Amino acid sequence: MNSLRDEIHSGEFRQSRHYPVARSVERVAAQTFTRLNPDTEWPPANGHFADVYRLASWRLLTPLETVAALDYETLTASSWAALPDDQREAWFEHVRGTNSRLSRTRIGRFTAEAITAP
Repeated sequence: MNSLRDEIHSGEFRQSRHYPVARSVERVAAQTFTRLNPDTEWPPANGHFADVYRLASWRLLTPLETVAALDYETLTASSWAALPDDQREAWFEHVRGTNSRLSRTRIGRFTAEAITAP
């Protein structure tokens, strides 16, 4: 988990303002926001509203294992490294399901399109 934790802390999305947001997350969030709100500039004045777009971007851009590890540690207060391999698949399915539901929302759909656009 240490390598995953380093990846998360080295610039990926954090709700805390103490961590920088990765350029790719910020770029996709801005593209999605601008497409859905063409008369408004990025970032919006409401920082929490901007975080909705950043979180969608982060979840869809970040490798599945990293998201699964963070979800597991956050929801269970247990170490991902201590989780047996056969139980990790359930967490991968959890993330796939969450990302699938996210992609069906308006913000998630436009975020996925921004990620796959050339």
